[in-house]
Amino acid sequence: MYEGGIDFPPLTQTIAPHELERWVESPLFDDRMGVDAMFTDPSQQRQLARLYALGQVGLEMVVPIGFGLLIDWYFQVSPWGVVVGAVLGFVGGFAHLIKILNHLEEDSSKSRREAP
Repeated sequence: MYEGGIDFPPLTQTIAPHELERWVESPLFDDRMGVDAMFTDPSQQRQLARLYALGQVGLEMVVPIGFGLLIDWYFQVSPWGVVVGAVLGFVGGFAHLIKILNHLEEDSSKSRREAP
């Protein structure tokens, strides 16, 4: 036993290798075709693009605050760098979010008009 604190027991458990017959089919990967099914289905491509765009909006709101923190630290102008970064991130992120939502609305209205 180690006298300085915590003693970890030796690793005695092993994990048996899995068998190929026990693989669970994933909707994202089709073994018969050998390609990612997510990137071959157009509806899933659109959904993935939407998720990436929303993730980008989140980063657009957070990253300027980080730059504001760096400016505050480097120039010793606290809290103005964070305030300016938060305002720029908020305005830029919401402007991009509104643009994305308008684009999605146009796509959905266009698909409704084209549907029989």
